[in-house]
Amino acid sequence: MVKVHLLKIEEMGNYEGARTRYTFHELSKKGEKIVVELIHCDANSSIAKVWKKEKWIDKDLISWIAIDVYATDKNGQCWGRYNPQEINHCKINFKWILEDNKVNRDKILSEISKLAFEEV
Repeated sequence: MVKVHLLKIEEMGNYEGARTRYTFHELSKKGEKIVVELIHCDANSSIAKVWKKEKWIDKDLISWIAIDVYATDKNGQCWGRYNPQEINHCKINFKWILEDNKVNRDKILSEISKLAFEEV
């Protein structure tokens, strides 16, 4: 498993897990500050039903985790990078549409850590 170096974890929503912000201690392999937000999404939303109907996901979800990753370079420019749910910033990687639970949150953070910090 990839080592995850977090500096700070903040709850940003109305309840624990609604919107959690994770700030990494180390800079990425490109020298960027990495901030991740994991957002609890109710699977009764219309989008989850469309995904199931179109067979992009193979089961009904109780909930799922949306991911935002912010990579800020030394000049203050912020980019959306290292998000395993995105393919080329325009398609959803349904492999990473996961039920919202601690194991899956850890899995997502581990993958982001791998993408942002490991040399390829």
